[in-house]
Amino acid sequence: MLVDSINRAFNAVLLERSFPLKQERIANGIIYKGKIDLGTKAIPFAISVTMEHGQGIAQLIFHPIAYCDSEKERLRWLHFVNEWNDAYGTGYYLCIAKNREVYMRYVLSVSEQTVDQIFQGIILGSNLVKHVAKEIEYQFGTQ
Repeated sequence: MLVDSINRAFNAVLLERSFPLKQERIANGIIYKGKIDLGTKAIPFAISVTMEHGQGIAQLIFHPIAYCDSEKERLRWLHFVNEWNDAYGTGYYLCIAKNREVYMRYVLSVSEQTVDQIFQGIILGSNLVKHVAKEIEYQFGTQ
């Protein structure tokens, strides 16, 4: 199964980089879980590796980065998210979930030969989360 070969290859990258993540098997793939330490708080992240139409798909999500406190603030948050995505959208993009959680997401096609892209996505995402967390604190106060 392609997901198993991707998992083996990605685990080799994680071992080589001394970057352990928790793993959980799901119906059509695997989820890896970790946290990025921002000093004042830790932001959880998850990576799902699944099969879609015969190809491996990796989805990286950092959540929750913040919360849109109220419906009254939603328009302000939407403007912030739109401006941030326009300025920094490098594959990653910010979203506001129905529960008002602000999260960052990145989706890519992956094979056992390209699993290093997942690791690079963690590094890029971590740097972007640090940046956006500072912007959110500046714009909306401590989250």
